[in-house]
Amino acid sequence: MICQGRVGLGVFSTLAIVLVLLLPLDLLDWRTEADVSYQQPVVSLTSTSTRLTLELPITVESLLQQTLPPAEIRLYIPEATALLSNSCNVSKRPTTPFCAREAKILNVLSHPSVHVIPVADLGPATKFLYVIQEFLSRGGSPSRIFTTTHDFAHSSEPDVPVSATYLHQPIVVCDDDHYYAPTFLQDLMRAHHQLGHAAIGLRGWRIRQDLQWGVQGAQEQRRHIIQGWTLAEPYRVGIVTANEGYLIQPRFFATSAGDVPILNLTGASSEATLVDDIWMSGHLAAQGVPRIVVPAISSNVDISQSYTLESQFQSKQTSRYIANTVALRLFSSVWENSMWYQFGIDSSISPRRVRGRVKVYRWLKGIALSLKVQLRLSAL
Repeated sequence: MICQGRVGLGVFSTLAIVLVLLLPLDLLDWRTEADVSYQQPVVSLTSTSTRLTLELPITVESLLQQTLPPAEIRLYIPEATALLSNSCNVSKRPTTPFCAREAKILNVLSHPSVHVIPVADLGPATKFLYVIQEFLSRGGSPSRIFTTTHDFAHSSEPDVPVSATYLHQPIVVCDDDHYYAPTFLQDLMRAHHQLGHAAIGLRGWRIRQDLQWGVQGAQEQRRHIIQGWTLAEPYRVGIVTANEGYLIQPRFFATSAGDVPILNLTGASSEATLVDDIWMSGHLAAQGVPRIVVPAISSNVDISQSYTLESQFQSKQTSRYIANTVALRLFSSVWENSMWYQFGIDSSISPRRVRGRVKVYRWLKGIALSLKVQLRLSAL
């Protein structure tokens, strides 16, 4: 009888979960569907050789399965990594054990919507520097990327006619080690349609007034890191993060004098350019562009198997804490005073989070997506 009771309870729980997942979304979530056709965003990211055959293809696969398809996926690959990719040309019969083993995974990169663009390696910010520079130039604001060794302009399509529409093109910047929920781009574009002149993200954090990075303790961490899937309404932050993705427009970055400071890497320390989220958010703040984390139907799934940024910190004899703190202080004059993080559970600026059925629904959607990804990984 006890066993039967346990089985019955298990069946009941399973049915309850299924029913919650099948309930109409508009009964559970804060949003209603807008009567509008959302513009398709351009997705931009970069990668490394260590992620070329596992995390990257799975990330791209998730981006190709969006409810709102991307206009294109731009994959800016450092030239050395691009050579490795070319050595396993998926359009031909694999000729080495390595290629034979990985050909099925790499095949996703040959999708017509995926454009692999070999470029000089500019570190983690490679994911957005080239696309900003190119779309500004296409929009009639000629710009170049400046580094300590050289400066250059890049275009993957040099004969495209100039048009101001490129300045307003939504660009979604993301990382190469996450499986993105099917509504990822739809969530960002819906919020962009509603909020207009703002950088829209699904994860972020407010800045400590002493300009040090991070907080201590699990409870403080949960308050400090703002996740879109936990929110009941949009919430302003200091920093948006690429691991959960954010949306920008090229027009955010050109000053009234025609300069594009985000493309100028010559005046920054090596630590600051390693932490691209702060580099991006600092330049947005300097241009008066709010950074806002918005509600999402589901969390995304971290699939990272390698940690290349940590090795870059070590090679420059620094750490994540030092690099983030240096970058925060580099932009000390532009952070908004209203965006300071406040310690303590009773903070008056805490975000309004979802509760009850909506919270359970989103949590279950995240669990279901995570299980799907685990099955996908185990099949490799």
